Amino acid sequence: MEKGLEVLKTLAFTPSKLRILESLKTRRDLSEISESLGKAKQTVVPHLRTLIDLGLIEKDGEKYKLSKMGEIIYRKFSEDVRFFDVIGNLKEFLKEHDVSPIPDSLLNKIHMLYGGEVFIKDNPYEFHQEWLNILLKSSWIYGLASIYHKEFPKLFSFHTQLKSSIVPRSLSRRTP
Repeated sequence: MEKGLEVLKTLAFTPSKLRILESLKTRRDLSEISESLGKAKQTVVPHLRTLIDLGLIEKDGEKYKLSKMGEIIYRKFSEDVRFFDVIGNLKEFLKEHDVSPIPDSLLNKIHMLYGGEVFIKDNPYEFHQEWLNILLKSSWIYGLASIYHKEFPKLFSFHTQLKSSIVPRSLSRRTP
């Protein structure tokens, strides 16, 4: 666990190292990395050494690349950053609303709301045009609705024509 905490501290407290991992989605040399960060090469080198020592990146000739472990850690850490961003943006909504009816399978994917918007309406059963517009622009839909609305068939039909995958999932558990 100490190694995990070391990696977590390194990425959480040094944003430059996280930005280096992000920039290494493709192989880059020192000049390209320092240019993408807007930092001098001599500032970037110690960060690269630390990331190599942690096993997050590898040097291949003059180029650096993410290691397999680095790819996994970057993906997971980015997901966690998005999670905390969503929670921070929704804190007032979450304080005022009961989320206990939302299945854990959806709450565990709350990071997927990153960059999303919250619309609060007086009548939650009224389907609003801005919701429909957002859904029609979406490349996929993942959600749960406890009510049926007349716009749902049109929406699902539209996505089916686009060859989007829509998989209905019934809730097998009901709470009294």
